[in-house]
Amino acid sequence: MTRIDSDPAQPNPGASWLVGRWTESVAAVVASMTSVRRSVSWQCLRSLPSEAGEYQWWEHRFSVFDGPAISVGASRESWTGFGRMILSALGVDDASESDIQATCRDALSQASSAMAQRMAAEAGTEVTGAEAVQVHSCPSDPCSMFEFTMDLGVTAMHGVVSVHSAVVGLTELRQARGDAQQEPAQSEPVTHEQDGGRDVQVRMRVVLGRAELPLRDIIKLNVGSVIELDRFYTELAEVMVHQHRIARGQVVVIAGNYGIKIMEWAQEVEN
Repeated sequence: MTRIDSDPAQPNPGASWLVGRWTESVAAVVASMTSVRRSVSWQCLRSLPSEAGEYQWWEHRFSVFDGPAISVGASRESWTGFGRMILSALGVDDASESDIQATCRDALSQASSAMAQRMAAEAGTEVTGAEAVQVHSCPSDPCSMFEFTMDLGVTAMHGVVSVHSAVVGLTELRQARGDAQQEPAQSEPVTHEQDGGRDVQVRMRVVLGRAELPLRDIIKLNVGSVIELDRFYTELAEVMVHQHRIARGQVVVIAGNYGIKIMEWAQEVEN
């Protein structure tokens, strides 16, 4: 397996990208469950806090990696506050310890699903997230660890997230994809029969935006309900083929039908 070494003061760019997407995913999940957007900040760690051995740890697992890819640890009090915040927003004020644990697991599992979508777009392959798993030991590898702080309202949650295994896995997937793209073309001339693949139809979709809603709000949807998307109306829509974004474009109307005017091709779109 490839190893990614980095100076703790200057983390690997892939690690920074991953922890940034993780904090965004967790914040979005919390917002969908509580209807309140909580801020999550992070910074690189030079070493694990001395109390990390007493933390409660959860692991994110994904279909394309062997073993845990992302590990998250925090004190028992922090996880309890995290779970109670969500349950209180759902109207549960007398939650048991098992209720709190299940809520933490559900929130992190939803974050795994959101992370899987981001990883799939980055790696160019299908990625699915599994249910978060609680473990009783902290990661052994000190690379690519970050400290995060999440606003819980009356207090804050402090913890550590390790993304080293995910960085290694994504790097290997990118390398494998690059090697496949650089394979030499066949020397035989292309005939019409061999070129028939150009007539294969593929399904294209245009994504105007996305939204995540708690189940209780979905049940309330009715004719006339408005769902707020995660982007401004002035932003370009995404043109997707399977799980790949191939372009961005502007929505137009042509003879009474919607259309998409390509404004940015894949090579110009930032990853």
